[in-house]
Amino acid sequence: MLGKIAHIHAANGGGARFDASLDEEARRAFENLFLVCGPHHDIIDDLNREAEFPAELLRDYKRRHETRFQRAEHEFLERYTDKTRDATPIYPVTLDALADALEIEEIRNCPDDIAGITEFVDKLARLPRATRTFAIELAARMRDHGGNNRLPVDDVEEAFEISLADLKRQLDILEHHNLGDADDHFGQWVARLYERDPGGNPFIEILEFCEATGRSPEELLFELNFALYDRLE
Repeated sequence: MLGKIAHIHAANGGGARFDASLDEEARRAFENLFLVCGPHHDIIDDLNREAEFPAELLRDYKRRHETRFQRAEHEFLERYTDKTRDATPIYPVTLDALADALEIEEIRNCPDDIAGITEFVDKLARLPRATRTFAIELAARMRDHGGNNRLPVDDVEEAFEISLADLKRQLDILEHHNLGDADDHFGQWVARLYERDPGGNPFIEILEFCEATGRSPEELLFELNFALYDRLE
């Protein structure tokens, strides 16, 4: 059913609710118009039923109608907003706090490690939030199994209690962002998390840094505040 534009006050003399005090511009202004279905348009514009549809009633109808559709528009925008844009990355500069937390002096002020972590942060910032959670949980299980960067797909499927299809979807997303994948490792399918340059599992680094400092992984995973790697606030 197609809609029609109705006038609160008629555009021309002789129409329903015509107000001679309004000039032509005012009668054709947006404030004097609203959208209705065809049958209701004809009823509203019927001079014989003008008393049933006074101007104030139509203004109230217009307000409620537009509010309802504005609410639907806002809900649509909220639903389909890219949540990865919620935070702006803050990059490390010295890695002083990370060096202290991991007890690895070599990474302090190391240009290669700073560049490698910066590259990782850029990838992480584009990664969907749900997959960030999956990756950090996968890293925790990898660390529990000796810090290996790969785990059998069957093990992950059972441990996370997810379907193979769901696991594949998460690993496909990681691969798309160049952060991990599913790989055939000597005849066995494994879930992998990639190391950053020049070396080290960046997700395990997040876990170990947070355990050593008492910070929350969410500050790094979701707030992207990697300045914490320089100094603790």
